[in-house]
Amino acid sequence: MAAPIAPDNPRIEPPPAEWPKLIDGAARSSIRPPSTRQTIMSGHQAAIWHPGILAKLIATTAAANAFDADAAWLVVDQDANNAGAIDYPVRENARLQRRSALAAPEQRTPTDTPTGSTPVLRWSSTTESDKANRILARLAETPGDNAADQVTRLLAKLLPERLGITPPQFITATSLAKTPTFDAWRSAMLEDPAACVNAYNAAVATNPEAQLRPLATRPDANRYELPLWRIRPGEPRRPVYNLQLADIPIDELAPRALLMTAIVRASMCDLFIHGTGGYTYDRVTDDWMKTWLGVDLAPIALVTATLHLDLGVPPVTESEVAHAKWRAHAARHDPALLDDAQARSRKIAAVESIASEPNPARRSELFLAMHDDLATVREKHEAELE
Repeated sequence: MAAPIAPDNPRIEPPPAEWPKLIDGAARSSIRPPSTRQTIMSGHQAAIWHPGILAKLIATTAAANAFDADAAWLVVDQDANNAGAIDYPVRENARLQRRSALAAPEQRTPTDTPTGSTPVLRWSSTTESDKANRILARLAETPGDNAADQVTRLLAKLLPERLGITPPQFITATSLAKTPTFDAWRSAMLEDPAACVNAYNAAVATNPEAQLRPLATRPDANRYELPLWRIRPGEPRRPVYNLQLADIPIDELAPRALLMTAIVRASMCDLFIHGTGGYTYDRVTDDWMKTWLGVDLAPIALVTATLHLDLGVPPVTESEVAHAKWRAHAARHDPALLDDAQARSRKIAAVESIASEPNPARRSELFLAMHDDLATVREKHEAELE
């Protein structure tokens, strides 16, 4: 397969030239000491990155260098994604198919086990993609405390090797439970869980484009789902409710997505670079934290990029895709789109006969006969319709 071409339509909002003004214009949280050196941060799940994630990393390190700041990367290791999966395209029977190369622990782990408590990945599949095979083989050889740590260590080696980039400081989401900010906000949840959850759900409701689920509440039973996970080694992550919180050890707690970004934006960075998803849902975080705790968070920016492989054909626009879908559907009912002149003439004649036939029973017979003929046409042109 040909080498990749340059990214198509990278999105950067606002333009990087405006980032210093964005940072300087934001009210630095009282949680973050004023003497602290500026930090540009981004992050993602522990995984082999696709181009959009790599774009965030490149932007983070470039901005840190330009602004004489530190670069940090948040490893979202409380998520239960497949840390050892690489999706890649193949051509098969004149079609583009998606395949996955996989690395896995030697022992099975339950579904929904976070990458930060999944054993290291020592087994890897063999696929048609030599590049994917090489990356996964190298992953299997990389040491680590768990799958998330293992993937992060590999990425820290690949960045200077492949791109000449000095790796940022890596911070895991599970380690945030040990911070003073987490401890203070945990205490606030214990004292008044309803205030935390009601503010969260109100922010979700006022930002429907984020498509986030509200936290479960049962005020009559004083039961509130909190923005926390309970995580034990080798077990699925579990939701946390207010009546359980006091009895759960700190080292078994981890923030969910919005609480996670709230902690780092309040206490660890001066700008957080999101992809398209986070750039939308973190608006909810801003509203939630302002209502619940009156906390101002560090500003956010958006960086992403899509990389297309050179498949030897011109790029296809969205309108062309939409037209092709319409044509594929319409061709099943219109022989003219299959360049079948005889079948087209028969259908026109059938439609005219149906329209002029006064007898309802006879019209039904003609209608069924027309569709029987169309079914025969579809069989004849089956290869074209696939």
